[in-house]
Amino acid sequence: MRNALFLMLLLPALLLAEDITPRLEKKEIFLGEPVVLTVPVKPGKEMSAFPKAEDADFAVVGAGPAGEQVQITLSALETGALKTPPVILRVDGAEYAILPVELTVKPNTVESDTHLRDIKPPVKAYEPDHTLLWILGGIILIALLFYLFWRLSKRRRKQELIAVAQKTPYQVAMEYCRRAEQELRDMEFERFADTVTAGIRHYLELQKHRPFLEMTTSEVKRALKNTDLPPATAEQVVALLKEADRFKYADEHFTTDNFNRLLLEFRAIVDVVEKQNIVSTTPQEIKK
Repeated sequence: MRNALFLMLLLPALLLAEDITPRLEKKEIFLGEPVVLTVPVKPGKEMSAFPKAEDADFAVVGAGPAGEQVQITLSALETGALKTPPVILRVDGAEYAILPVELTVKPNTVESDTHLRDIKPPVKAYEPDHTLLWILGGIILIALLFYLFWRLSKRRRKQELIAVAQKTPYQVAMEYCRRAEQELRDMEFERFADTVTAGIRHYLELQKHRPFLEMTTSEVKRALKNTDLPPATAEQVVALLKEADRFKYADEHFTTDNFNRLLLEFRAIVDVVEKQNIVSTTPQEIKK
């Protein structure tokens, strides 16, 4: 009888989390390309993913359905032979421990590379009109708020709050800045240009939820017109990308002042976006 009672108490803890080895979409990628992990878990209504601990090589972008499975998207912050961090996946309250996998992240250009890679096919960005859906959603939201207020007036439910170790867009941008500064000191100019352009695209993708990492400079220019970014800042982003493209693909000679200006422009754009946000994404101090 005691053994049966012990097993009944132990069973929920055993089912709390499962160790799952994901399937890696590509074992070799270039810096700036997304890292896609496919997990054999049935999608649910509520899905989220975050690393178990702080990781300097990767940032978790998010999780979403992929047919009858779940896809977790990460972004690499470093190049070389890397291992993804252990990730916690939550699907409708159930937790799954996603094990690390190994992959190789290549720099976009190297000094000995004399051949240009094929230009990626253009990404079509559509802006459908969802006005009626927003109105209907607002009505439903108000009805839900009244329903929740009624339910909470009868009983109180306790919910455990778990701190998520996930980088903010600002933290991701600063990782790129620190790496670019080191590459500039080491006179690795090709890698410096890759880091600055990938960094500004990645930061804007996290802030504006658009696939800027997969866009060409012309597509970035068009997509920025449909965001709340100030026109002057949008022109500053495009100018930075064009100047870096001239160095990377047109073999234009740059001085140290040119590279320093690129890094300053990167920081200035991030500062403008951070100040524009009503709720800043700058890391806040945790009160003990």
